Amino acid sequence: MLDASLSYSEILYIYSANSLSTMTKFPPPLTEQRLYGAYYTPIPVTEILTRWAVRSSEDKVLEPGFGGCGFLESAIQVLSELGSETPANNIYGCDRDPVAFKFLHHKIATPDCKDKFILADFLELTTKDFATTGFDTVIGNPPYVSHHNMDSRQKTSAKSAMEKAGFSLDKRSSLWAYFVVHSLSLLKKGGRCAWVLPASFLHAQYSNKVKELLLLNFSEITAISLSERLFIESSAKEKTIVLLAEGFGKPRIQNSITELYAKNVDSLALVIQGYLNKIPPHTIETCSPIELAKTDTVFKRISNLTPKHTIGDVAEIKIGIVTGANRFFIINDVTRKNNSIPLKYTSPILSKMSQAEGLEFSKSDHKKSLAANQRSLLLDLPEGNYRKGPLKIYLDSFPETERLKNKTFKKRKLWYQPCDGRIPDAFISYMCDHGPRIVINEARINSTNTIHRCYLKDTYKMLSKLISISILTSFSQLSSEINGRVYGSGVLKLEPSEAKKIEILIPRKLDEKSINTAYFEINRKMRLKDYSGARNMADSLIYNSLGITNHEKVSEHFKSLLMGIRVERRVRSRN
Repeated sequence: MLDASLSYSEILYIYSANSLSTMTKFPPPLTEQRLYGAYYTPIPVTEILTRWAVRSSEDKVLEPGFGGCGFLESAIQVLSELGSETPANNIYGCDRDPVAFKFLHHKIATPDCKDKFILADFLELTTKDFATTGFDTVIGNPPYVSHHNMDSRQKTSAKSAMEKAGFSLDKRSSLWAYFVVHSLSLLKKGGRCAWVLPASFLHAQYSNKVKELLLLNFSEITAISLSERLFIESSAKEKTIVLLAEGFGKPRIQNSITELYAKNVDSLALVIQGYLNKIPPHTIETCSPIELAKTDTVFKRISNLTPKHTIGDVAEIKIGIVTGANRFFIINDVTRKNNSIPLKYTSPILSKMSQAEGLEFSKSDHKKSLAANQRSLLLDLPEGNYRKGPLKIYLDSFPETERLKNKTFKKRKLWYQPCDGRIPDAFISYMCDHGPRIVINEARINSTNTIHRCYLKDTYKMLSKLISISILTSFSQLSSEINGRVYGSGVLKLEPSEAKKIEILIPRKLDEKSINTAYFEINRKMRLKDYSGARNMADSLIYNSLGITNHEKVSEHFKSLLMGIRVERRVRSRN
């Protein structure tokens, strides 16, 4: 619990008196920060998290990769408030960056102690190195270094740490994930972790194993998405997740991670306090509209209807063709003619979802894209030597050094043959602003990997029009926002695994004539970019057919939630 001797208004006063931009002194150059993945946490944030994590004057506190010593400073302050006369004796840390020890000597003024503050890679250390049996809390901001940018020593120590833990992480995992996993080996039973993590904790595929491990080892876990960017001064674009895990090694209370949202640092403490006091998320003023949707009783009631399916129930979702070099393989007709490439050596392709304006993509739609000089042709060469002529000249225009190191090319028998020949039944949005669509593939063409390919299961092929209508309902659009993630510019991003989770409603009582009539009109509205009108028609058809009482009010209720989520999604991307 937070220190009972301080009211929350006093805690808020303590940290709000400091500017968010208050950072530790002697920041290293940005090049060094990026090298080590070090972005120093603002003091207001370290104070909030430390007050949650440190609960006793006897607590032993570890900050791995202590960098600017923000959490160590805050730990000394909180330990003092809790009655410790020698708080510096209870703090520990390590860092592989010698600059961090300049911070340590300046900020903490603690005597050198080799088994308390260690110049080393955290992943190579155990409790024996710190001459202790374990820590009550591990707290900090682990380095944000992608696997691609990890040096050989980091990769070796990461692999070794996982082997000792008897745990395996996806080889694409960033360094922060290894820090979180390794920290468990240093915690005492009943211990706590408080981390400042990148947003990839919630949405990256490789983080799924980390979340599973945390759920197995902690009784309660909370992840708070912070809209305010913490590391603007360090030129970091990463958004922030505050992860709080407690009850290490104790019986599980939760079966899933509680996800909350805070607009800014000023509201972070209130959200944490609200969660500690068991205030339902939808009553917290700073709760995300997505949390409102997740806890909405009307949404849950509709979701429990018998005719509900997920996209994964009715179709197989695959990414589009990965060419490895879209600019080279996906061309417009002008490029084709300028390079004297015969039309027979290309095949039509859908390269952007915006080219598909309605609920279907036809051959005439493709001709329209081609006439508008849009890149809608895929270089599709048969096997051959191409020793001379325009095709050889065009193939040779791709730099040999880039071709030889291109990982996608290496996976193919012939580097210049990207087409896999798997024509989908429909296309589904990968990234979108107004919500996802399922577009029926009447043209029988392929798509690039900017669009997902949808292969309907046999029992649902006859329902393709109804499915393309159903995903437009306010219910399914809400489900999309809940299951998707926010991409950099504020659009909704849906990986195949996320698209499969979108819930759709498929009434069985609708006759073919009613479906065709609605499909024709909704298709027309979509082509006119009347998205609201199309959604209203979809709502009316689907909700009416299911016999939902007061379906107009249900539709308005869902649309209100949907508007809140989309506004918040776009605003968060600009903050």
